[in-house]
Amino acid sequence: MGFSVKTISIIVAANIKGLEKGMGKANKSLAKFASGAARMGSLLTFSVTAPLAALGKAAVDTFVDFEDGMMKVAVVTGATETQMKLLEGTARELGKTTQFTASEFAELQLILGRKGFDPSQIMGMQEAIADLALATGEGLALAAETVSASINAFNLEASDSASVANTLAMAAANSSIQLNTFSTAFGHAGASANAVGVSVEHLSAMMGVLMDNGIKASKAGTGLRKVFSKLNEEGVPFTSVLEDMASGQMTLNDATALVGETASNQLLILSNNLDKVNELTNSYETNTTALGEMAAKMESTTQGKIKKMQSAINELQIVFGELLVERLLPVIEKITELANNFSDLDVGTQNTIINVLGIAAAFGVLLLAVAALVPLLAALESGLIVLGGVLAVLLAPLLTVEALAVGLLVGVSALAHHYGDLQKEAEELAKAQKKVNEKNEEIFGIDQKILGLEKELLELGFDAAEIDRLQNDDIAPKKIKRQKNELTVLKDLNEEKRVG
Repeated sequence: MGFSVKTISIIVAANIKGLEKGMGKANKSLAKFASGAARMGSLLTFSVTAPLAALGKAAVDTFVDFEDGMMKVAVVTGATETQMKLLEGTARELGKTTQFTASEFAELQLILGRKGFDPSQIMGMQEAIADLALATGEGLALAAETVSASINAFNLEASDSASVANTLAMAAANSSIQLNTFSTAFGHAGASANAVGVSVEHLSAMMGVLMDNGIKASKAGTGLRKVFSKLNEEGVPFTSVLEDMASGQMTLNDATALVGETASNQLLILSNNLDKVNELTNSYETNTTALGEMAAKMESTTQGKIKKMQSAINELQIVFGELLVERLLPVIEKITELANNFSDLDVGTQNTIINVLGIAAAFGVLLLAVAALVPLLAALESGLIVLGGVLAVLLAPLLTVEALAVGLLVGVSALAHHYGDLQKEAEELAKAQKKVNEKNEEIFGIDQKILGLEKELLELGFDAAEIDRLQNDDIAPKKIKRQKNELTVLKDLNEEKRVG
């Protein structure tokens, strides 16, 4: 079969013209698709990758802090492996269900351990101390310090922690005394009060009355210690002195001669308010439910619920952090080994380390490239914004409820409002991808046709330069019909030649 140069040129030009037109449309579709992929890649990086990285770091930091705190507890208390599992379990359970975190309970356990309490005693004291901190609005560490100091000062048992905490909470509620002042006052007067038979309830009542009358905690504690010591030396019962002063049987001068001027002034205040002291003492001794009631009220507030949520999130971070650390430890150990021996490594190994660091630095760029393979990138855009908002809640548990509510509302509203547009854009992107695939098939078919034409031209005796010239000729496709007749004639002539 043979063709004239003009006919072959027309066929080639017509095919190239169709190819150019198809490729133009395909390029526009690809450009739109690439733009959407780039935008979604950027959104993935900032709305997912960055928050996830920050969440991972926060989780690891939280777990590491908790683990370190519990290890200190193990060292101080000398707890066995079984006891440490129980201590850790109670710290995490209380951290998950109260306003205080697991790390704060680890600190509580450490304080009690340093005060001489064993693991089993610590586990029995934690809840009462937590209720005291909640009822008074003070920190868990301060509550642990005060309860443990009171128990030791009055030579009480660890099982008395609930009673002591109940007394301290009521005293803080019924007077101007604060929890931190108990540690100061009991540190000065606790042991001497116990020596003369004054109970923790009685001392708490007296401290409250003295502070209500303008005596500072340190001065009140020092003055009462002097009173207790002097009366103990003289063998005079403390309660008898108060009753004698209240009834007028003992004058201020008599009291001053007995305990000194500063201490006698405190005796005068207490004797003038003896009924109140006795009333408070009796209330502290008989009302055993006040602490639980106060703690429940404080826990029922909005702030209490927010803090409880934050503690639950803290536990979630510990869980995530523990899982991440399990996977990171082999890497950390390997990096430590490489760092310690880097100078002794061969050049190839050193270059490998540098290459790994380069890959890590390019990870964000890699995510952008992978994003281009997601078929519904635009449709996911608003959904990822909402996901970013949820991750922000995990990363910033101190976020106010108002800001949280507004953020979630905006995210959901945006997703609902733009759902139709997003779906339409996703369908257009899918159509664009389909067009690209069709054009690729068309290009492949045209390539095969051109290869067939080139082969036939070569068989007819045309050289490569002449074939290139034919492909570049711009002959109008409208002449194709006329040339078809010429092709038919050429076919007939060629067939006659072969037969002849």
